[in-house]
Amino acid sequence: MDNQGGCGSCYAFGASAAAAGVYNVANGLFDAACVNFSESFIIWCLSRIAPYGDHFYGCSGADYDYMELEALVQEGIISEAAFPYTYFALPRVKFDSWHRIPCNDIAAIKTALMTYGALDVAVYAGSAFQAYKSGIYNDSQTSCYSNPCDYTPTNHAVALVGWNDADEAWILRNSWGSSWGENGYMRIKYTAARVACEATYLVYIPAPTITVTAPARGEALRQQSTYTITWSKTGSQSDTVRVRLFRKGIQVGVISPATANDGSLEWTVPLMLEAGGGYQIRITTSDRLVDSFSQVFSVSRRKPRTLAGQRLEP
Repeated sequence: MDNQGGCGSCYAFGASAAAAGVYNVANGLFDAACVNFSESFIIWCLSRIAPYGDHFYGCSGADYDYMELEALVQEGIISEAAFPYTYFALPRVKFDSWHRIPCNDIAAIKTALMTYGALDVAVYAGSAFQAYKSGIYNDSQTSCYSNPCDYTPTNHAVALVGWNDADEAWILRNSWGSSWGENGYMRIKYTAARVACEATYLVYIPAPTITVTAPARGEALRQQSTYTITWSKTGSQSDTVRVRLFRKGIQVGVISPATANDGSLEWTVPLMLEAGGGYQIRITTSDRLVDSFSQVFSVSRRKPRTLAGQRLEP
């Protein structure tokens, strides 16, 4: 059964269901042979074509003109399998921010590439650009003449993924397939095709993490023996952590209420700790924003002391 979720896309579900029903009946398709059509194609693709976008779009619903049906008559529709409906059901990656780079600032573009990775840029793709096969591309479209300069006319979006100072050229990644250029890439002079007029970059800061690295999975820690609890961390986080002991999901002790978040802590396994499996170490930053469990380990009884073959302790 379809589920549109929190998106106002019922118009697309109604239209695609009607289209599939009519198509299947007309072609004598039943049960498993039935065809399903793509709601997402109506929502995100057909709505971009004039004049349909004035009548329906995305999750904003549709008016009373039923232009989504006119779009199916004039443009057609693809299968559900080709463009499945997901809306926001799938996990999403959100970025922290995005920024523009000053026009034709070659040093700043290099810095952004080194710091953040690939850049989203625009070019003026004239006939020579489109016909590029190999080598270092250059043309006379080097000026960012508009005001503001980052609105200088361009007609194609691409990505910059690197550069070569010896060639004074960027490494550009296109979206026209591997048969274009150098296996889909271009070496382009630093300001050719207005490539440096509208450079932008995204910022993504990974969430801080802690990974408990010891005790290891299946390790057996002996009562009254001393071990080193270790952990690694990423990102900015609290200077102190709380270290606790759990068994089968239930807290059974506090190893340290507050210790330096420096990656290690010495721990002597208590004599009174029950022998057996199912134990885990849990490390939590003092602000409780970062939290991690170790692998499951076990506790074994202490080894009795002996003297000249005689057992001294039970």
